[in-house]
Amino acid sequence: MCGYSFLPRRLLLGLVIAGIAISPSFSSEPRGVSYMLLEGSTLTDECIICGRPPVTMPMRGTFQLVFREENPLFRTYDVRELSFYAPPGAPTYKATGEGTYEIGGEVALVHRMQLKAQLNDRKDIELSNDYTPLPRFWPMIEIDIREPDDPPDPSQVFYMHIVAAPVREIWFSTGTGLTSGTLNQRVSDGDLLSHTGRIVKTNQELVGRLGIMPMVPDLGLDAFDVAPGGEALFSIEENIFSETLGPLQHGDILSDKGRIVRRNQDLILPFGPMLPVPHVGLDAVQMMKDGEILFSIEDDVFSEKLGVWLGKGDILSDKGAVFRTNKELLAKFEPVNAQGDIGLDALHVWPNSEIWFSTEVGFESGKVGHVGQGDLLSDGGWIIFRNLDILQPFAPLEDLADFDFDALFLVTEDESQEPRIADAQIIVDAESGDVWIEWLSNAKVFQVEQADEPGGPYFPIGFIFPGMDFLDPAAALGKTKSFYRIREW
Repeated sequence: MCGYSFLPRRLLLGLVIAGIAISPSFSSEPRGVSYMLLEGSTLTDECIICGRPPVTMPMRGTFQLVFREENPLFRTYDVRELSFYAPPGAPTYKATGEGTYEIGGEVALVHRMQLKAQLNDRKDIELSNDYTPLPRFWPMIEIDIREPDDPPDPSQVFYMHIVAAPVREIWFSTGTGLTSGTLNQRVSDGDLLSHTGRIVKTNQELVGRLGIMPMVPDLGLDAFDVAPGGEALFSIEENIFSETLGPLQHGDILSDKGRIVRRNQDLILPFGPMLPVPHVGLDAVQMMKDGEILFSIEDDVFSEKLGVWLGKGDILSDKGAVFRTNKELLAKFEPVNAQGDIGLDALHVWPNSEIWFSTEVGFESGKVGHVGQGDLLSDGGWIIFRNLDILQPFAPLEDLADFDFDALFLVTEDESQEPRIADAQIIVDAESGDVWIEWLSNAKVFQVEQADEPGGPYFPIGFIFPGMDFLDPAAALGKTKSFYRIREW
């Protein structure tokens, strides 16, 4: 879910404006839902008059869907800001363009996409499809589009297979640290990373308020989520003592605000294990909208309440139920060499019930071939991203086939424009020109944008982050006014 909150305030140089409560106003204009291309997206270049073999290559990129209109049968969206490209190692192709996307139907759900694109030097390429059934549950998109049967240039005819999800960013941690060639620094397996090639939160920033003395070591990162209000929730890889909280276990859910959200034993207690309640670790976690906590464990444990063993690859609920077994998660991959439970390192449950996850060990799939322990998967039997593909923006210097995948959080988008910022204030330091913005919201992550006029254009002045405050250094220098809006997810 995403929306915009506007925080207009004239910035007067020479004054210190402090403690001003601002009633946010909100934009009613339609906002685009950002889609990201996933593994399986391809571009095919074919010559239908010369007989050369078609050239098919993977495709990456993004586009936006902006709601236009609906009737009793169909919803129509504008496709905007399309930017597709072939990843490194493939022939150079780049596509930009716009178009429409329709979804609906009288009997069964069907969809259709029409694009007008520029692909390398060719302009005004038109690609489309007939109305076809949806192979994936909305809001996921999988669709084939192509040039018409009588293409303007038969020596170069293009086809696209588009696989996309409404994801703005993928945040994750690795099981093995790496040296980033793009950041020119060491990246810890305890840092929270973004698929865009940046560090969202260092391990020091996550654990800094936990009262660990005298120097906070790197404690690893096994699981991660964000609670409403921008509070980062996580688990660490080792036990350690806190001067303020006492013993911290590697299966506890901790907060970057410096508190214990849930002890590991409290998570497993509703399953009725043999007393005393054991510590079983924590490998993945997601807090659902209703407060239910889904999680996976590191050690198998017997539930006397359910009369079954709880495996380290099962998704469990803090309500004392098995949400999905490891066997159910893997069923559509048709594993051929998986010996029992192969663990669960990360998870995300979508509102349409699709589950994205990674496993502790790799396996062979009868459907897609080898699956690595760091690959991001879907319980539909699809690979979302290969491990090295999602790490490519960091350009790891180490020659490893897999860096593992330990934590997962998705910045996802939908069509809701419901504003959630309840109050906000702007503080301006007249001497330095720094602008400090604080707000209250039950959204999870935010991005601040700035403009010189209330009508925009607005541009991001920072990355997406969890939290409810932002410093714009020396923002007022050389300006008589500045306007801010906050995007919420």
